[in-house]
Amino acid sequence: MPGLYDFIGLVSAPASTLPTGAPADDRPQGGLMEWWYFNGHFDGGAGIGPCSFELTFVRLDGPVVDPLHYAYFAFIQEGGEYLAGERLGGRVVRDAPGGFELVFPANRDQPGPWRLAADLSGSQPRHVIEAAFRTRAGRQRAVRLQLASTKPAVLHGGGDWLPMGSGEMRLYSRTRLDVVGGVKFDRLHRTVEGMGWMDHQWGVADFVTARWRYVSIQLNDGRDLVAWEVTRAGDPNARPMTFAALVEASGVARVLPDVEILPELVHPAHGYALVHVVRSVSENIEWEVASVLADQRRVPTDGAAVPFLTLWEAACVVKSGGTVIGRGFTEVGGAS
Repeated sequence: MPGLYDFIGLVSAPASTLPTGAPADDRPQGGLMEWWYFNGHFDGGAGIGPCSFELTFVRLDGPVVDPLHYAYFAFIQEGGEYLAGERLGGRVVRDAPGGFELVFPANRDQPGPWRLAADLSGSQPRHVIEAAFRTRAGRQRAVRLQLASTKPAVLHGGGDWLPMGSGEMRLYSRTRLDVVGGVKFDRLHRTVEGMGWMDHQWGVADFVTARWRYVSIQLNDGRDLVAWEVTRAGDPNARPMTFAALVEASGVARVLPDVEILPELVHPAHGYALVHVVRSVSENIEWEVASVLADQRRVPTDGAAVPFLTLWEAACVVKSGGTVIGRGFTEVGGAS
């Protein structure tokens, strides 16, 4: 049975269909697949405690369907639970040089709307993200957050095309965002402050032949690290393609050519690693990136059933020598 990506023609799309949008432009770039990925961390105070979120907006535009917009929102309570919701049916309602807006309207069964709005008129972009869901058991989670970038974007590969299996994509990261806004946690409403992250990626994604590991790390000392490791599934001799960057507190970024992302402490039930070790000999880095919960598989809990990727998308604490030095996310996905 063909998967979602086969159906819309992403895997077999010729290279000539790749979009040519400018790097570090947060507006929609077109092409066959594109997504805006946000994560972040904040303290919800009494009754909630430390929490993390992940919110991804996806655009699919293949040769046999009109543009399809999908969004996924996960709310992670440290020491509590992972709850998530998803949406289809969004549309771009504004796309101009000064910014754009992507909206998923509310429906009869779920709260809303979900929204991504970008103000690109200043020297650094500002975003507003909104999402909410109610689980089958009646649990409610919602965020309305403002995110302001505090560092220049990191252009992976210098803004050039990067291989993703047999496809190619462009990718950049905004590794440090100031986050302020409101959170709903069942009947509790809180104003929160924290830090966030954004990735923007577009091109031809091949998730049939690729498998990847990804880490985004924000250290307490102001530094950030981003790393991807992509391998071709089914070929035990294939060497992983790795690209990574360390971003100083000042915003200066440099490529790390020797980063490894090593899975440890694999969960016996679902098979995903609860701990990854991020290592760079040249930078004397040996950091433990540990999931805050035992199960953070990307599966919606709001009753929706969109045939999307199953991923491990985990909020983590980052440790060095047993001491917590930051926060982060890990993602594992693709072909097995």
